[in-house]
Amino acid sequence: MLNLNKLLRNRLGISWDNELELEDLNTIIEKTAKTIPFENLSIINNSSSKITPENLIKK
Repeated sequence: MLNLNKLLRNRLGISWDNELELEDLNTIIEKTAKTIPFENLSIINNSSSKITPENLIKK
């Protein structure tokens, strides 16, 4: 899971050195919404996959 954390921080532009606090949540949510596209096409097509670290990285 450490690798997933590092990949997500890199994608969002959040420093690996900073310990995240509850006060950072709004910034993290905003960066996530702007950086990671939300699409539910797989749900519409009834082809969703399990939530695993590997599938999260692939998305």
